[in-house]
Amino acid sequence: MTPSRIHVPRLYVAYILALLLPLFACSKQQKPAGTSSSSAGTSSGSSAQTTSSQHSASFTEDFEKASKGNYSAGEEKLNSGTWSFEDALVGSEQNDQKNGSKALRLRNSGAVRMMFDVEGAKSVSLSHAVYGKDKPVTWELRASTDGGASWKAVGSPMKSSGTTLQATTIAVDSKKNIRFEIRKTDGTPNRLNIDDFSVQSDGHGSNNGSGASASQPANPQSTNSVPSSNSSSGDVSHPPTNSSNSIHLTMGIAADGDPSDDYILERKQYALSYNKDKHVPNWVSSNLNASYFGDVPRHQGQFMPDMTLPNNLYRVRHNDYTGSGYDRGHMVRSEERTATLEDNESTFFTTNLLPQTHDMNAGPWLRLEEECQHLSQRENKELYIICGGIYAKNFPTIGKGKVAVPEKCFKIVVVLNRGQGLKDVNANTRVIAVMMPNITGIIHEGWQQYVTTVDDIERATGYDFLNALPTDVQKAIESRVGK
Repeated sequence: MTPSRIHVPRLYVAYILALLLPLFACSKQQKPAGTSSSSAGTSSGSSAQTTSSQHSASFTEDFEKASKGNYSAGEEKLNSGTWSFEDALVGSEQNDQKNGSKALRLRNSGAVRMMFDVEGAKSVSLSHAVYGKDKPVTWELRASTDGGASWKAVGSPMKSSGTTLQATTIAVDSKKNIRFEIRKTDGTPNRLNIDDFSVQSDGHGSNNGSGASASQPANPQSTNSVPSSNSSSGDVSHPPTNSSNSIHLTMGIAADGDPSDDYILERKQYALSYNKDKHVPNWVSSNLNASYFGDVPRHQGQFMPDMTLPNNLYRVRHNDYTGSGYDRGHMVRSEERTATLEDNESTFFTTNLLPQTHDMNAGPWLRLEEECQHLSQRENKELYIICGGIYAKNFPTIGKGKVAVPEKCFKIVVVLNRGQGLKDVNANTRVIAVMMPNITGIIHEGWQQYVTTVDDIERATGYDFLNALPTDVQKAIESRVGK
C-alpha cells in the first residue's frame, strides 16, 4: 500500500524557504591575500554562491570547511554539497600544497567526486600540485551526465609535477545535468593536491547542493535512476523488467519468483542483478568477443563501492573483504575489459564481486575464464556469459555480517560465432554450464569436472536463465550437460 502524502504547493514552500534561509546563512572565511580562486570569469564573491540556497550552477569549493582526515572511503557534506572520497582526504599539513589551510589529497588511484548535479557547465577550474617532495603524478577530470552511473574523461590527461599550485581551466560545454570527479590515474603512492575547484556555467542552472541527483530515486522500486534505457550511451539502474537494449542482456533478464531482491544495473561493460539483502550480485551478465581485449593495464587501486546503487542499499567497501580469508572474486574478469581504462575500472566495482576461496578463484574458475578468453580471442567466438552464486539456507557472511558467501558459484556460457546473437541460437548451440564448490583444495582441478546443465543451475538458484530464447530452444540446450 502506498503511504498517503500531503501535497504542499511548491510556491508556498519556496516562499517559506526564502524567509528562513537568511537566518541560517553564514559568511565564508576568506583566503589569505594572493590566494584567490583560480576560476576564470568568477567574481570574488562567487564562493558564497555554493550553498543550496543559490540558483546558479556556478560554484567554487575551497574545502576549507572539510574535516575528512583519513583515506578510508566515505562521504562528507561541504559548502557546495556532498562529496564522495575514495583513497583521498582533506590535508592540512605543511607538505600539502594549498590556498588557505586545506586542500584535497589523493593517493594510489584515489578519487573525489560530487554527489550532486549542476545544470550545465561551461568549464571547470582548479589548482593542482604534488604533495611535499613526491614524484610527478597523473590524473584526469571526469564527468557524469547520468547521475553518477557512468563517467567519462573530460579534456586531456593531466600531469602534476611541481610543488606549487598551478591553476588550470578545462572546457566542458555541457548543458545537461552534470557532476564531476577528480581521479588519480597512475596508481602510485605519490600524492596529488587539488584546491579551489570551481564550476562555471551560463547562470541558468541550479545546484541542489544536497548530495543527491535529481535523477537518483529515493526508492529503487520507484523509477529508473538514469533517464536513458540504452546502455550503450550510459549506465542504467532499475527494478526488474522483461526487456532491455543492452547487448549484455541479449539472452534475457534472469528472473526468479521474488523481484524485490533484484535491482538491475546496466553498464556499458556488463549488467547485473544486485541483492539488497545479501549485498552481492544475484547474477552478472556480459557479452564477450575479441573487441573487449586491449592493452590497458589492470586497475591498481582498491575495489570501489558502487555509487550507482540508491542510497538505501548498502554499498560494499573494499575493506569488507579484508582479512576474511576470501578472494575478491571477479564475475566479469578484469582481463576481459582491457580496451579502455574506463572498461577495466568498471570491473573493480564491488557489485561485480563474490567472496571466493582462493583455490576456486585461482583454480577451476580461472581456467574457465581462460577458456572463454581463448574462445573469444583465438577462435573469434561471440560469447554470452551469466555467472553468480548459489547459497546455503544459513549462509556465512563476511564484512561484519554484511556480505553473503556463496556455497557454490555457477557460470553459463552461450558460444556463437562472432557477430551472432539471439536469433542464431538453436537446439545445437554449444552452451557451457558449471557449478563449482566454493571450497579449498581444488586449486589444481580443471573446470570440466564441474559441468552440469542449465536446468540444474536454475533449480539451485531459482532463476530462469536464457529466457529470451524460444521455449523449444531453451528446453533443448538447458537440459543437456554443457561442456
